[in-house]
This record gives sequence, C-alpha cells and structure tokens, in this order.
Amino acid sequence: FQAEDGIRDYKVTGVQTCALPIYHQSMKSKKMVVPDLFRSVLDKTFMGYFSMQHALSKDSLTNAKKALPSISETINKQIELSGMTKTLWQTEKTKLNKTLMAIQKTQSIKEARLLFESFSMNMEVLAVHFGGPKNQHIAKYHCQMVDGDRGASWLQNTEGTQNPYFGSQMYRCGSKVKDL
Repeated sequence: FQAEDGIRDYKVTGVQTCALPIYHQSMKSKKMVVPDLFRSVLDKTFMGYFSMQHALSKDSLTNAKKALPSISETINKQIELSGMTKTLWQTEKTKLNKTLMAIQKTQSIKEARLLFESFSMNMEVLAVHFGGPKNQHIAKYHCQMVDGDRGASWLQNTEGTQNPYFGSQMYRCGSKVKDL
C-alpha cells in the first residue's frame, strides 16, 4: 500500500492520508473482474454519486441529500468478495460510509461541497480498479479554483463541465482531465 495525500474533511486543517494499493504496472490498465452482484452495487453507487454531483452543480443540497439513503443502503449490502477485491472494497466502503454520514449531518451546501471532494476521491478509486457503471462513460474533471486555488476533482457521466463545488456561481469552471 502507498499513502496518498488529498483526503480532506471540512473540519480538519491540513491533509489526511489514505492507503491505496500498489499494483504492478501490468495491472494498471486492467480492471478487476468482479461478481455480478458486486457490479450491481457499484453501478447503483455510481448512479447515486452522479445524482449528488448533478444536484450540487445545480445548488441543491436537498436533492444532493436525497441520494444518500440509497447509496448507504447499497454499499452496505453483504457481498462475498475475496482477495484484493475484498480488501480494496472494505477500505473504500469504510471511507464512503464516513463521508456519507458527514454529508447527511451537514446543514450547508458549502460544507457538503467540501465533503463531496472525499466522496469523489473514493469513487475515482472504485472507477480505476473496478470500472464504472455498465454502458456509461465516466470522465474526471478538475477545477483549479476550489478551496483558494488548491483545486479539486470530480467524476461526471456527461460531457461538458458541471462544477459541483461552485454550482451556479461558476457552473462551467473546470475542465476534463481524462476518461476513466
């Protein structure tokens, strides 16, 4: 495992770290093969994430929070996994649960947007290693102006920037970094 900077929490100053698995060069281009039930969990989790991303880009904390119960229920389904798939999923599921609970408790869209960055990082790890939802294109976008020009990234399943960190203030701020 390797430490990766960038996990942020709106209540914490500085950067927390997380452990991400190190894969051999030959594995980087291959997605892990996963059971159909787990693929279904991943697909539903991504769809909930994209609902939140879209709602935040439209300045709706209420609609962003509507996706939370479904995402939480989905990721907490009991699924038999093994090996690296199990290890990676357990690690990311723990982080997802923590972030989703914090978003649920927040009363402001500003706090939710800051927490959405951690959610986005977790979802990117899942997309890189397991792939995104079936028949859906996923791209990573980045806006350099988030958090005093520190910048932040997010995933989208649609073309054209829809910034969840600024919403209507700067809806098109940011650019596509890469396809996942």
